[in-house]
Amino acid sequence: KIDFVIEAAHRLVDALQYGDRFALVTYDDRVEVPIPSEALEDRRRAHRVIDGIRPGGATNLGGGLVEGFRQVRRNFDAEGINRVLLLSDGLANRGITSPEELSRIVAGEGERGLSVTTFGVGYEFNEDLLSGLAESGRGTYYYIDQAQRIPDMLAREFSTLQSLYAADVEITIEVHAEVVIHEVLGYRFRRDGNRYVVNVGGLSAGERRRVMCRLAPPRWARGSHRIGQVQVRYQLPGEKRPLATSQELRLNWLDDRKEVSREMNRDISERSSVFQANAARQRAAALVDKGDVAGAKQVLGESKAKLEAAPVQSEEVRKEVGANESYDRAISAPMSPAEQSSIQKDIKYESYKKLQQK
Repeated sequence: KIDFVIEAAHRLVDALQYGDRFALVTYDDRVEVPIPSEALEDRRRAHRVIDGIRPGGATNLGGGLVEGFRQVRRNFDAEGINRVLLLSDGLANRGITSPEELSRIVAGEGERGLSVTTFGVGYEFNEDLLSGLAESGRGTYYYIDQAQRIPDMLAREFSTLQSLYAADVEITIEVHAEVVIHEVLGYRFRRDGNRYVVNVGGLSAGERRRVMCRLAPPRWARGSHRIGQVQVRYQLPGEKRPLATSQELRLNWLDDRKEVSREMNRDISERSSVFQANAARQRAAALVDKGDVAGAKQVLGESKAKLEAAPVQSEEVRKEVGANESYDRAISAPMSPAEQSSIQKDIKYESYKKLQQK
C-alpha cells in the first residue's frame, strides 16, 4: 500500500509547474513535515524525501489533515488554488477520528478558500470518510487499487486545477412552501425553511455538472405553476466579488398519462433512472457494511424493478439493471473480508463517479 502512496507522491511532484508551492506532511503515530511549504525548485530533493517515507503504526489522519491546512495557509494565495491532497491507506485511529468532526473542520477550511481532494489507497481505508471529506472540502475523491491508475487520476486532478474557471459554486433552490425536496442525488445539502443549498465545489472550463433533485409538490390544478427559483453563485479565481445567475422554476401539472409521456424529456428521464439506481446501490452497500445483506438485496430488487418499469429503456438503463444484478450476485456469494472490502469500495466508487457525473 505504501508503495502506491509513494508512487502517487512522486507523480504529483512531477506534475507541478514553475511557481507552484509544495509541502509534504506525513502522519502515522506522529505528524511530521519533511518538506514545509515552499516554491518547488529542487524536484530531486523532493523525490529523495518521498523515497524515505516508511510505514508507521497508527493513522493520525486528522492530525495530518490539520497540518496540511496549516502548511497551505502559511502561503495562502487569494488569486491561486489552495488545495490539500490527502492520501490515505488506512483507518483514522489516532487523534481526531470522528467523521463528523473531520467533516466540520474541512467544511470550515472550505469557507476560507482551502479545498481538499482525497485519494484512498488499497483495501483498508475508510471510503465513506474520504468521499465525505472530499465533498465537504469541495474537492474530488479517488480510489487507487492498482498502481497503473495513479497517472490517470493525478492527470485528471491537475487538469481540473489548471483549468479552474469557477470556484465555490453554490446552488440555492428556493421552492414554494408546499413543495419539499427529498433528495439531491449525489450531494449533501443544507435546508433553511424552503431554501435548499448545495455546494458543488469548483468547475473547470468547459465542464458540465448535473445536479438532480427529487421533489414532491402538492396536487395542483392542471396547468403551469411557478414553484420557485434556482440561483447559482460562484467566484472567478482571483476575484473577491461573487457572481450569480438565477432562473425561475416552473412545474407543468398534467392529468393525462399519455400527455405526460409526450411531454417527457427523455434525456432527463434516462439520467433520473441512472442517478436513482446508483443512489440505491450506495444505500445497499451501506447495509452490507452493517451486515444486513437481506436488506441490501431488497433495495437492489426494488431498484431493478424501477429500472425495468422506467419510461425510457435505453442502453444506459439496461447497464444499470446489469450492475444491480452483478452486485446482488456478489453479495450472495461467500467471500473473505478482503474480497468484501474490495467489492464494497468498487461499488461505492463507481456509484460516486456516476452521481458526480459531468
